[in-house]
Amino acid sequence: MKKARDYNDPKMFEPIDKEEAQIMAELEQYVSVSKKEFERINQEFKTAAKNTLKKTTRTNIRISQADLEGLKLIAAQE
Repeated sequence: MKKARDYNDPKMFEPIDKEEAQIMAELEQYVSVSKKEFERINQEFKTAAKNTLKKTTRTNIRISQADLEGLKLIAAQE
C-alpha cells in the first residue's frame, strides 16, 4: 500500500541533485502576469512568427539537374 504524500513536508520540495537545484533556482526568476497581459504578449509573439515566415520575394536560379537532385536528397534526409 502506497504512503500518502504530505505536501506540507518541506523535504518534499528539496532538490534531489545539483541539476534539479539549478532548474528550481531558474524557475524562481519567472513572474506571473495577468491574463490580459499574457494574451497581449502571446499575440505579439504570434505576429512576430508570422512575419518571420512570410515569403515576399521570388527568386529564380538556374542549377544543373545533378545539383537539384542532390539538394532534394539532402532535404529529404533532413
